[in-house]
Amino acid sequence: MKEVPTIVIVNPPPPATPPPEPEKIWVPPVMGIRTEPGYWDYGVKKQWMGDHWRYEQDVTQKTWVPGSQVEYVKQAGYWKLVE
Repeated sequence: MKEVPTIVIVNPPPPATPPPEPEKIWVPPVMGIRTEPGYWDYGVKKQWMGDHWRYEQDVTQKTWVPGSQVEYVKQAGYWKLVE
């Protein structure tokens, strides 16, 4: 009679737990205010050229757009590691 080899099944060790995520805080963006100057806005004149329309500025229909205060991003926000 032939002897059958014994097979031993060994479970691999459990994987090491990963280190915890470092703690982070959100640093909001730094905002600034700038003044945009006023400007003239012109209407559009539409003219038929026989086989297509031609669009050009109509200097007779101008409108003054006043200046304004605009908020803008000086520095973007970011995640910072807590130490």
